[in-house]
Amino acid sequence: MYRVLHKFRDLQDKNYIYNEGDIYPRKGLNPGTERIEELESGKNRRNISLIEYIPEDIEDEETAEVSESTEIKPKTTKRKGRVKNAESNTDGDMQGD
Repeated sequence: MYRVLHKFRDLQDKNYIYNEGDIYPRKGLNPGTERIEELESGKNRRNISLIEYIPEDIEDEETAEVSESTEIKPKTTKRKGRVKNAESNTDGDMQGD
């Protein structure tokens, strides 16, 4: 897998636009070795490296960081025009008031 270093339009993939930080190739695309080398080496129209290789161990760490930073919010329900927190008392009063 590769990380996009600079935004570019992939002329060999129906002008698909990759933004900085995206993963290359996108799901369903299988570019050849020559195309990977072209984008990675800078031997392309822009003359800069557009992608960099991501080792598998770093991919796993980045995925873990995203999972850990995802906050789980408490479930809420809406009743009679107001939002009631799932952690509220049974008599309808909100905790902490």
